[in-house]
Amino acid sequence: MPTPVPLQDHALRELVFDIYVHRGGDDGPGEFFHANGVYQRDGGHGAIVFEGSYGFRDGAICVWGDGLALLCRRVVDNGDGTYTFINTADGTTATMFVARPR
Repeated sequence: MPTPVPLQDHALRELVFDIYVHRGGDDGPGEFFHANGVYQRDGGHGAIVFEGSYGFRDGAICVWGDGLALLCRRVVDNGDGTYTFINTADGTTATMFVARPR
């Protein structure tokens, strides 16, 4: 089985443009990446628990804001409608579903 390759710059920017990512389920926590560069973390049931900014660095999507250490993740397309987000600092992963907000 080949090693999964993270999305490169253009594909990553295209994917993360105005999306909502979540682990599954209707009311669970998730993350919004708005087209204007605003990042929001949803604690579940629509409650925004953090708002900051996002950008791109060395093939990763990075999030920052007040009181939050810079968080950068590479993204792998799993080919089944899910994406694996890989934390560049510690290698932890999360499999996420991607949706476009309506």
